[in-house]
Amino acid sequence: YYEYNDGRESNWPIDFEIYINGKSLGIFTVSLESEPVFSATKKVVNNE
Repeated sequence: YYEYNDGRESNWPIDFEIYINGKSLGIFTVSLESEPVFSATKKVVNNE
């Protein structure tokens, strides 16, 4: 199951940019800490 469904084959941490109504809320770095707990931190971008 884990080989295909848990994301372990990805390179962690993974960056996600979150948008609401076309406006970026920021880039969040998501780290895999343990099964199945994830955490995210917002990246600081110079142009904000």
